[in-house]
Amino acid sequence: MKNALLHSKKTVVILCALFFAGVLFLCLSEYHSSEETAGETTLFDEAAYEARVEEKLRNMIAAVCRDENVHVLVMLEGSAVYCYEKETTKSDSYAETSLLFRSDQSGNKTPVLTRIEAPEIRGVSVVCPGGSDPGRRREIIALISGALHLASNRIYVTE
Repeated sequence: MKNALLHSKKTVVILCALFFAGVLFLCLSEYHSSEETAGETTLFDEAAYEARVEEKLRNMIAAVCRDENVHVLVMLEGSAVYCYEKETTKSDSYAETSLLFRSDQSGNKTPVLTRIEAPEIRGVSVVCPGGSDPGRRREIIALISGALHLASNRIYVTE
């Protein structure tokens, strides 16, 4: 009975961690720029994004392992995608699509940035205490897979 209670408590903790991690990564996966100052370009910092994801994963895995000695490496696929506002001009015989520009006070034109999509996470490597244990490995892979919507074959866990 004690084992069943411990197992169910552990399962609840893992499911809660997966839920919160999923919500967090949904928020991180797309950045929306609702208001951008005219003339100012917003650049996506891949290194900072990668570091934030690694830190969030490190904290979750440390909670599962009950040990702070966890190392996480996140590999990104490509770079951020910048999406700009477009306008379409239609006539009887054709339609033409072009970028929408905004002019600042000095007359400089800049395209209207609507959102920045974060690069896709290609893989995750984890080194942690107990990482060679098959049960612990499955638990960490399930945690990362659920949080990042990443296939288990793109996650490597070792001790």
